[in-house]
Amino acid sequence: MLDPRLPENAQKFVIIEQLQQVADQAGMTLAHLAVAFARSHPAVKSIIVGPRTSEQLSQYLTGADLVLNPDLLDTIDAIVPPGEESKIKIQDLKLIWFGSK
Repeated sequence: MLDPRLPENAQKFVIIEQLQQVADQAGMTLAHLAVAFARSHPAVKSIIVGPRTSEQLSQYLTGADLVLNPDLLDTIDAIVPPGEESKIKIQDLKLIWFGSK
């Protein structure tokens, strides 16, 4: 699990908080934003998710139906520039995504 007390995780939590603010401003959860973002990439042909509950499945499916506008995509790219690795693991974000909004 991603421990916020560790110094090496500080930047990860800055990124997560910034993305959470973007999701909030767009009126969606972080899970919705993540799935919609992945779906918007032309090189992505499918998105594999691993929901553990029906609520999580619903979150993923709702996100898959959303279309992000170019300004929103640019905002995300400014936070996590394409080609740069944030070193955030998906399993670290699951609790954050589904605990929000």
